[in-house]
Amino acid sequence: PLFCRLVSRGVDVVLCLVFVRGFACGVAGAAWARASAQATARRLCIGSIARKLPVLHLRKKEWRLTGSDLLRSARTGLPMGFQASIIAIGGIILQWALNTLGPDAVAAFTVVRSIDMIAILPMASFGLAMATYVGQNYGAGDIARIRLGVKQCCLMSLLFSVAAAMVNVFAGQHLIGLFIGSDQHHISALGQSFLTINSCMYWTLSLLFIFRFSLQGLGRSLVPTIAGLMELFMRGMAAIVLTAKFGFIGACTANPLAWVGACVPLGIAYVITMRRLEREADTRSVSGIRNENKEISRTEECKPSPQAG
Repeated sequence: PLFCRLVSRGVDVVLCLVFVRGFACGVAGAAWARASAQATARRLCIGSIARKLPVLHLRKKEWRLTGSDLLRSARTGLPMGFQASIIAIGGIILQWALNTLGPDAVAAFTVVRSIDMIAILPMASFGLAMATYVGQNYGAGDIARIRLGVKQCCLMSLLFSVAAAMVNVFAGQHLIGLFIGSDQHHISALGQSFLTINSCMYWTLSLLFIFRFSLQGLGRSLVPTIAGLMELFMRGMAAIVLTAKFGFIGACTANPLAWVGACVPLGIAYVITMRRLEREADTRSVSGIRNENKEISRTEECKPSPQAG
């Protein structure tokens, strides 16, 4: 999935340059670039499944669904879909606020959003990986391995977030220039402000992804949904209040504030959940030892006395 998404993003960027700058297709060119990138990712995924993952090949008997199948999928899918909708609504609010600042602000945001998304993709993939990893180890009852894996993934994601931030901060002007040329100084300055403010908070976003998907892997979907509502509130507040007061800089703070607003409850929920699971595991372990001791005692009582013969 990471490879497919990276290729899709690369195709999107290249075709945007070709259609928008090369052929001057404007908005239609950007739309064709995005549709082509998505089609490329879809073909790569389907091809990979066809070649390497026979377990995902659908057969006739597997098209029959039961109510329990649908309910189980809905319990996992609906909260995740709701969270995605919340994030999309926050993006719409932010776009509305940016539209009030004029075409330069809109152009700057459009350009840096593509750069920002490329930087964020690997961090999102770390989170997606943890959803599978945590779910598998939770099913196996290995709570210690979950804690170790989350710690290691947090470290890797944090290191990548620092590297991505340094690229955006120190090479942001050159990256923006690939989209708008070197003569659009005002747009370039606005875009660099956005990249600098957002990049400095990538570390929060990296932890957010891991905590959110880890909780989902543990079957705890309520807290990620509440965190999504907090994210919507923080992004909407920044878009409406701070943009009106501070202009484009206020809009640049919308994403970092949303990340902090979501990461705090997710981090607290993860710590509480892991402690509860560890207590439950310890209780089961102690109970198992007691039962084993009782069985040994019964066995000793049932043995004939040496003097009985």
